[in-house]
Amino acid sequence: MHTKKKLVESSKIATGVALLLGLGLVGIFEIGIRYISDLRAPQLVVKLAQFEEKSLHSINPTYARRFFSGVDVDGMRMTPRPFVEPRHTNSLRVVIVGGSTVQGYPHPRRLTSSSYLQSMLGDALPQRRVEVFNLGITAISSFAVARVVEDAMELKPDIVVVYTGHNEIYGVYGAASLNQGGASIWVKKLYYNIMQWGITALVNRVIQLFNSSSRDSPPTSLLNVMAAAGSVVPEDPRRIDAERNLRSNLRDIIDVSQENDVSLLLCTVASNERGFAPSYAEPLIDTGSLNMWKEMIADGNTAYKEKRFNIALSHFENALRLDPQNAWSHFQMGRCLEMLGNKTSARNAYLRARDMDPAPWRASSAINQVIRETAQVKGITLVDGEVLFTKYGSSAGIGWDLMDDHVHPSAQGQILLARELAESVVDLLAVTSDGMKVSDAEYRQIQGETSLDELAVSHDMYILLSEEPMGEGNELQADRLAERSDSLWNTLTIGERNGYQRWRKGKGPDLLPLNAADQLFAQGDLARASTYYRAAALEEPFTPWGDIWATLRWGRTRQLAGIFGKEEKAIVETMRSRLDFLANTSDLSPGLVNFFYGYSSFLIEGEGVELLESAIDDKQVRRLFFFDLLAILCEKLPEDGRQGDAERYVREVTEEIGQINYGKFLLEQMAHNR
Repeated sequence: MHTKKKLVESSKIATGVALLLGLGLVGIFEIGIRYISDLRAPQLVVKLAQFEEKSLHSINPTYARRFFSGVDVDGMRMTPRPFVEPRHTNSLRVVIVGGSTVQGYPHPRRLTSSSYLQSMLGDALPQRRVEVFNLGITAISSFAVARVVEDAMELKPDIVVVYTGHNEIYGVYGAASLNQGGASIWVKKLYYNIMQWGITALVNRVIQLFNSSSRDSPPTSLLNVMAAAGSVVPEDPRRIDAERNLRSNLRDIIDVSQENDVSLLLCTVASNERGFAPSYAEPLIDTGSLNMWKEMIADGNTAYKEKRFNIALSHFENALRLDPQNAWSHFQMGRCLEMLGNKTSARNAYLRARDMDPAPWRASSAINQVIRETAQVKGITLVDGEVLFTKYGSSAGIGWDLMDDHVHPSAQGQILLARELAESVVDLLAVTSDGMKVSDAEYRQIQGETSLDELAVSHDMYILLSEEPMGEGNELQADRLAERSDSLWNTLTIGERNGYQRWRKGKGPDLLPLNAADQLFAQGDLARASTYYRAAALEEPFTPWGDIWATLRWGRTRQLAGIFGKEEKAIVETMRSRLDFLANTSDLSPGLVNFFYGYSSFLIEGEGVELLESAIDDKQVRRLFFFDLLAILCEKLPEDGRQGDAERYVREVTEEIGQINYGKFLLEQMAHNR
């Protein structure tokens, strides 16, 4: 008996030792794998360059892949955001987190609420160096938002703004999402952590190598992946899961913020109540009643089109008696009530339609209530986005004036949200400010809004609202957007049209304003080109093309127009301080570095010829920048008695790249000026 007991104990010890050895080997293997860079979980912040005592860092756009591990989808978005360390001694860092609404879709980054917020806070707090970090990631639920906030503490923010709630059902790690870990929060956390292991990434890589269908097929549309979860009707228990998960995730966000002594703003979320139609779904009733319901809906639609709104209303009310929870019927009833002038009842109907939508892309009233209650119980500052948009929208409900689709704010909505956040931040800091007196129109101009931005948004939203799953019930708005796109197109110049078409076809730079600017410059439309180059520079700071090249060309347009003064000089000089960092990366060849420095010296001091002559030996410089490079050399070299060198450069470069006519033009111009 004693011997048997010893054997059992020995067996337990051996099992424990084997388990520890196994875990140890796994741990060693995991540590080894993490030295393979593309198997490591992407970090939120990456270092780009060092210049003297300062370093250039950036928010890493591939960080978003942490939440899509093992899923090959098209549409994951996160905005890179360069910044310099160490931060300014009197800086204010604000981090804003959430989904695509925070990211600013479908607007360019310079025209999003976070960009407006930085501009407004800069006006309100002129004594502070304001930095706003947009950490929005497309389609993530509050579970992922909480993980982002945890990692964002690396930035040492002063304030964190949380705008989340729309993706609690279909979003990544949502209640009805891509099956990431199941319903329980602790299981989701376990699954998420495992998916960050290098071993997991290695296994996924091996599976993909042997899975030919996965390897050959294109990435799946993110919208389609989310929609594949199917209907989530009001009585579906996953709705309760979503509320419970949101509550838990908000507590995690509050805890990590308080642990790091970071101020927090929680926001309720606004949605398109009276414009965006809920998903059409026929009631689950007997065949005879269903046929009656269909007839009532059809008769109601006919009466509505004929503007017999009282009769249409009665048909929809009768349909609701057969199925009181039918979102489509509530929505149609709301439209009738609005047309009859009963806007309060109309909004109630729209809200019921939104809350009963079997495809809940929009946050329900219950979701926003969780946010309000959590803020109140935990003593957190609340920015009530839903109330804000309701106040400035129609009394019948939030609609197309403030929303581009179901949840994403329009151009007007972006500024509206930014103002409210800016005022809340100023209140949170308990400072007195006379700033933010700039009008919305002036802020749009400051941030570089152009006609092409509105055209791009109108076109993209037309496509979105013309296709499933967003198309049904939104046909009228799609038609309006098509008409708006046509109207905007008719106002454009040839240069703007050429730039837009090249951008859509992927023939020119990735940036829309840079495409337009280059085409306008080629057309000789310097005033418009200047506007678009400045917009491009605002869109992509610390980048070779969107920033350095755009700023240089902007300066050149001003110089050619005879208006290159102190303000222009200061902007180019500030750009050159950003070039100092980029010159220390592997992104730019020595020839490009010399060209950019030489060009900036030419604009600021009328110098830089030596650097430009050095740059001309670089094939890429000759191919991409021959126009400006040769024009400057033909202007400066003859001044130093070196016209022969200028002529030689012109002949060599234009013959090499097939620009003979341009070469003849320059030679004739020099001969004329001699």
